[in-house]
Amino acid sequence: MIKEKINNKIALIFLFLFLSCGIIFANDPNEQIELPQNTVSVDVGSTLYFLSFAGIMNLMDYPTFAFGIGAQYERKITDKVSAAGLLGYGVLDISNENYKWNMSYFSADVHARYYPGQSAFFFGGMIGYANIFADISEKETTAHYFRFGGKLGWSIDFGLPGGFVFEPAIAYYGAIGSSLDFDYDEDIPFLKMLTFLNNSIARTLFVDSLRFSLNLGYRF
Repeated sequence: MIKEKINNKIALIFLFLFLSCGIIFANDPNEQIELPQNTVSVDVGSTLYFLSFAGIMNLMDYPTFAFGIGAQYERKITDKVSAAGLLGYGVLDISNENYKWNMSYFSADVHARYYPGQSAFFFGGMIGYANIFADISEKETTAHYFRFGGKLGWSIDFGLPGGFVFEPAIAYYGAIGSSLDFDYDEDIPFLKMLTFLNNSIARTLFVDSLRFSLNLGYRF
């Protein structure tokens, strides 16, 4: 009986010490929690874009392989301003036993963002570089572009603070640079038209025009 009372007293002492330590080391309710400053994400919107294009071409009986992906890192500078770096890659191949038509690209962009108010909405500008490689009927060529444009979207954080991020956005990019040169005979109208068509397709698919992105990532 005495032993049981002693054990109960010891248990009460430990409980008191545990609660006391919890009060002593608890965070100050007035202390601000440091918000996460880094976000890494993958642009699956680019993947869906290229897969959709391939699906349309396959329905038209043009066997097509297409794939695209983007990887982004964003760093908060202030509560409302951030900088981001985006790397992109894509490939489009429409080839058969009679001809070869393959294009691929690589891009590297720098974005500046502004978050007005307290919402997840943002807008900003970008500058970047893109390289396109084309191999059409055994004629290989490369083109280089300087890119620029603007973007707006929503960076929605599912964890407070930090956690998984969902970022739908829309952008418009322009580009200045060299053209794909296939070394065709410029005096043949059909080949001139083909060169113009290939350049137009490459620019629209890879480097400029309207763009939709859908980033999935993690903020920490």
